[in-house]
Amino acid sequence: MTSYKQMSSVTIQIDGMHCNACVARVTRALAKVDSAKVLNVAIGQATVETANAAAAVDAITKAGYQAHAK
Repeated sequence: MTSYKQMSSVTIQIDGMHCNACVARVTRALAKVDSAKVLNVAIGQATVETANAAAAVDAITKAGYQAHAK
């Protein structure tokens, strides 16, 4: 029997983003997360569809920003 995690839309608050280069950096970081589909990234927040919000937050943190799921 295969187990599937429920995908849900998660908005992540991101501190430290100030420009379009920051948006691009966060978008690239989230694109590397296997369990996340990037829906939108803007200055200060990202919305992703994921079964693992912690992995998305971790990717943003590793990119140099403070992040937490709303």
